[in-house]
Parts: sequence; structure tokens; C-alpha cells
Amino acid sequence: MVELNIHLWYRPKKGSEAVIVHGDVLLSSQEAIKSEYLDLITIKNLVLTPVTGKYTMDPHSGVKDTIPWPTKYIWKSGEPMNEATVYLWDDTSTEHSGSVWLDFIALGE
Repeated sequence: MVELNIHLWYRPKKGSEAVIVHGDVLLSSQEAIKSEYLDLITIKNLVLTPVTGKYTMDPHSGVKDTIPWPTKYIWKSGEPMNEATVYLWDDTSTEHSGSVWLDFIALGE
């Protein structure tokens, strides 16, 4: 299950459907962030960056994780109740193991 902390939920213009959500999320590769997790009807864009200084231990080896490179795919962008699947990559372009903290900014309705 994705652990999510929302720090800001902002509607730039009253009456507008656009919403900006900022926070951080703990997840592992191939986990999904659903629009309802962000209190959004739909996710239109999602920007992810690693949280500096927040690492978890690899559960298999007990070694501190390397900084991952996140990529995402937004399923049915702009449609109600959609989700974004996040993939994490290591420096060697292999899929990252373990969970990591990522900052995010989401744009949706």
C-alpha cells in the first residue's frame, strides 16, 4: 500500500476545475497512485523527484538503497478515477528494489 502525505491542496482560481496537490509518497516500483488518494477526480500530470536524505533499507540485502530515477505512466489521463503507475530505476537501468520516498506535484481536477 502506498503511504502518502499531502502538504498542500490548492485550487489556483475559484470556480476553476484545476487543482494542484503537493506532498510526498513512500512506494516501490510498479505501485499505482490513484486519483482518489490525492482527493482528485482525475490526474492529468504528475511530477516525481527523490526526497534527499530519506532512504529505506533494501529488505533483501539490508543495504541502503541508491537514489532511484522515477518514471510514471498515467492511465486514461484526464478521465475520472484514473491512476498513475510509478516505475523506479537504479543507476544501472535495472528496476529498483525496496521502497523509497518521492516528492510529488500533481495536477488534476
